[in-house]
Amino acid sequence: MTGTAIDIVHVAACPEVAPEECATTEIPEHLHDQDILWFRLDPTLSVGLGEGVGASVQLPFDFRAVTVEYLTLDGEPYAPPYGDIHHRTENIAGLTDATVMLRVSRAPGRFLLTAGAGSTLPLGRTEEDPYAAGEAGEEHQHMQLGTGTFVPVVGLDAAYMAGRWGALAYTSSRLSLYANDRGYRAPVTVSGGLGPTFRATTKFTVLAAVEGSWESAEHWNGVAYAGRSAVGIAGGVVASLSSSVVVQAQARGNVFEHTEHQEEEGEFHQPVTLSAGVSWTFGKGE
Repeated sequence: MTGTAIDIVHVAACPEVAPEECATTEIPEHLHDQDILWFRLDPTLSVGLGEGVGASVQLPFDFRAVTVEYLTLDGEPYAPPYGDIHHRTENIAGLTDATVMLRVSRAPGRFLLTAGAGSTLPLGRTEEDPYAAGEAGEEHQHMQLGTGTFVPVVGLDAAYMAGRWGALAYTSSRLSLYANDRGYRAPVTVSGGLGPTFRATTKFTVLAAVEGSWESAEHWNGVAYAGRSAVGIAGGVVASLSSSVVVQAQARGNVFEHTEHQEEEGEFHQPVTLSAGVSWTFGKGE
């Protein structure tokens, strides 16, 4: 389970915000302030195939609680004449795109190296072009539950253990290659981290990392929108309750965030992400 809070604020102005209303009504520049509480449950089934090879299937479910305020540039409440066609207070829930992966692990000396490759499966709901709908003055949805395409996924993890102290490094990428039948091409994403680990007891391990992420622009019918990058820190604990049950908890926080084309897309803030999980190895003795 992962939970994060996101705040998106951008300035809305004529004529882009509402072409028809702007032609007949004076609409001052104002703010769209959107807060999102985003929760994801991502059950994963992994199967060992022998000789360090394994396969996994992940089927995430999202719940997003969205609240929206319209404000003047001075911070006062504002009721736009075009209503809530752009954003609205609502809950969005449903399956997102599944991910299937094949992984190969090797353990030379004190290292454990794992390489993986796979693809997403387009199970999540997709939306029509929100920018085209906005220009036409129609209600639209920017947040999608799926991409509508198969997106290749690759990853590489490395861990080193020397006594109680160790280190870990990890990187992954989603390589969106084409647009879906509604003209949407998901962004390419690259993320990774590096940091120390410390085995406090035989059952508890503490970890920390510096993380970075980059997300290219998404495309609607060939037009690029936004793109983001961030640098943050993460910390967590892994507890082996038995030989077959492991629980973990992590917290991540961004110390740097940048949104491309901020004047159009607004400021995107994702200060803290919390996650917790449990893994159970079937058929393994206590």
